[in-house]
Amino acid sequence: MIKKALAILSVFSLAFSFVACGKLEKDQKEVPDYAKETDIFITDKAGNTLPAVTKLDDAGNIFYEATDTDGNKVTEKDVSNVIGVTKYSQEELKEKLEELSKEYESNPDAIYEKEDVDFVLGDKVVPDNKLVKTEVSLDENGKPIRPNAKQYEEMFKGDSFSFKVNVKSVMGSEEIETPLAWYKNGNNMLVEATGPFDGSGNLIKAGFLYKDNKCYMIMPSMKVYYEIPEEMAEQMFSPEMFDGMIDSAEAEGDSVYQASYNVNLNGATYVCDVFNSKDGKTTTKNYYDSKGSLVRVEMISGEDLTIWEISELSDKADPSLFTIPSKFINITAFAGDY
Repeated sequence: MIKKALAILSVFSLAFSFVACGKLEKDQKEVPDYAKETDIFITDKAGNTLPAVTKLDDAGNIFYEATDTDGNKVTEKDVSNVIGVTKYSQEELKEKLEELSKEYESNPDAIYEKEDVDFVLGDKVVPDNKLVKTEVSLDENGKPIRPNAKQYEEMFKGDSFSFKVNVKSVMGSEEIETPLAWYKNGNNMLVEATGPFDGSGNLIKAGFLYKDNKCYMIMPSMKVYYEIPEEMAEQMFSPEMFDGMIDSAEAEGDSVYQASYNVNLNGATYVCDVFNSKDGKTTTKNYYDSKGSLVRVEMISGEDLTIWEISELSDKADPSLFTIPSKFINITAFAGDY
């Protein structure tokens, strides 16, 4: 089940690559007093201000949709006619965005981050000379029996969990180290990643927050967030999508068991199960600690390497993680193309 969770996280880490932020072109209009800071609005032909949601058309373009008092759908494609809401007044919002723009123009590196990635077993493949072959019990499919797998499955199906991994990827001459995290608390979910999402090779931290049936992209270093279009949010967080990723992970896990080894590293003992893909192109090494918990996965394909090392796994998640910081600015109506 851990490997299924890793597959889900890897898909989300790729999803961050479509992040793009637009610019405020016009002053925002006035909004109702009852508006929340995560709301956006459009105006119908009669001049009524209606709460709206972001959506995607068949061509993948953003538009905004609301329902008027008669139950009719009202749509808006022109972003300049959409009202974005924050905790600030409209004039204060404009000033804040201008301040952020000037800040990043004067110091472009301000949006880039470097988080410490601590690999307990190292950031390279564990050397073969550290592996001592051992015999383990096999199940009816000829694979090692790992009782803790069921505990992981129950945890991920539970009401709350925190799952953090450090990742090292090597593809040709490119090497990237980055943490990924997945949190759940009731119906709220947060996925965070730090990676080179703007094409520069520098690292930016981003998060997907699913809360109150809405999904938000959060960019902490930019101090902004925006609502992801409804259809995209449903695809990203729907049970069907998770089932598909799990099925894919199961298919990829259909590999051939090779052998198991004892490993002594940094004063601790681990067991390593080695598998080869059926085509022989990929070797996977799963490392377990003395409690039988999976702590590391190495995937080797030619010169390419991916290391996943689990840094935290628990059945609890801090509720404060699922709150957008009050100083962050809502730029939903001004977010760029996805």
